[in-house]
Amino acid sequence: MRHLVTLLTVIISVALGSCKKEDDKIPKGPDVYIAGYQFNGSKEVAMYWKNGVATALTKGVTSARAMAIAVVGNDVFVAGYERVGDSIVPIYWKNGIQANLPSKDDVAYATSIAVAGQDVHIGGHQYSAPGYHTAVYWKNGVANELTDGKNKSSTSSISVVDNDVYISGSEFTGTNSRAMVWKNGVPLPLNIDSNESYGVELAVSGGDVYLAGFQDVAGTFAARYWKNGESKALPDGRHISQARAIAVSGSDVYCSGYDNKGAKDIATCWKNGVPGYLTDGIYDAFTVAIAVAGDDTYIVGWEYQEPNFIPILWKNQERIVFPHKSMLTDVFLANP
Repeated sequence: MRHLVTLLTVIISVALGSCKKEDDKIPKGPDVYIAGYQFNGSKEVAMYWKNGVATALTKGVTSARAMAIAVVGNDVFVAGYERVGDSIVPIYWKNGIQANLPSKDDVAYATSIAVAGQDVHIGGHQYSAPGYHTAVYWKNGVANELTDGKNKSSTSSISVVDNDVYISGSEFTGTNSRAMVWKNGVPLPLNIDSNESYGVELAVSGGDVYLAGFQDVAGTFAARYWKNGESKALPDGRHISQARAIAVSGSDVYCSGYDNKGAKDIATCWKNGVPGYLTDGIYDAFTVAIAVAGDDTYIVGWEYQEPNFIPILWKNQERIVFPHKSMLTDVFLANP
């Protein structure tokens, strides 16, 4: 997972627990791993769930968030960060064992992770000055900067295919942002006909590179994705919308995010450009990550039922509600 815009700061409070569907069961199928965090009454606790069973990664003495998850065999890798005093420390955990990542300054974030063989790749960004962040990724704990630092930049997702490292994100020129994809540190061309665009999550399939995101269209953000640099609009362009995640299965392209058709944001999954709505528009709802196994989609996000953010996993249209005082950030399927 893989996230671009500054995460919402929400006031949530619950004891650690496992998720529950309205009939108390995660659907059968692959093992479903979900990263996130939960408020213990005073601090955020980084954690992940496997098939609804929670594992805490931190003790809740300081605030920490798990932002992305990957599973290889029996090993569970999680990327995130922890607040230590005035510093924010980028971290990854392997099977619950914490490793801090180096950064230039006292504030840095690890927000995505991919594992290839024995190599652990982590995307993020670090602050070189207040309000000024630059894109970075770590390979086996060694930091690599993606830009020359002249402009603000950030990363949002990472993927490794055939020893090639693909990273999505955004780079700012002045106050305008431009969606980016780097392959082995080199920007790939993107056809962008807007002054402001954001790249959120990428997927690589069959040699094709896909990027989910959104861009300004006549003063309104509109969801879209790019395939090998060519832009493809998702809705009809009349709605405020964002594509926040992408997955490819065979010839099918799935994007998730939200579509605002009126007063509320509606959690949405587009399959080959056709929207499927996960919520009814009574409450604002948002999705942040997607994974696909066969014909089944697994999407995580939340619904805002004031004053609470309700964390949700959707399997297709099936809704599984997690503890209300948690936030979900990423989903990964093992043994699909």
